[in-house]
Amino acid sequence: VQVDVGAETTVAGVITQGRFSNIDPQRVTSYKLRFSRDGSTWSTYRDKLGRERIFAGNSDQDTEVRHLLDPPVTARYVRFWPQTWNQHVSMRVEVLGQ
Repeated sequence: VQVDVGAETTVAGVITQGRFSNIDPQRVTSYKLRFSRDGSTWSTYRDKLGRERIFAGNSDQDTEVRHLLDPPVTARYVRFWPQTWNQHVSMRVEVLGQ
């Protein structure tokens, strides 16, 4: 999933949910984040110690899971890069500005 926030901004966090469905419990259970200022050059999110971070995803399709970024990132584009999922790669996402 790729999000264009419209202009360079400080990305302070993200929120995810699984697929909206009463029948299929489809969701991403872990993911990495990638960021770009121009849509061509991408960087994987790293924590303060320089380690690539794998974010915990959703355990159901309705609960919002919020992650604040420390440090925040300046970007226009945000990619959610699924690592593990239940049934199919399905997610609802929100990008939080600062």
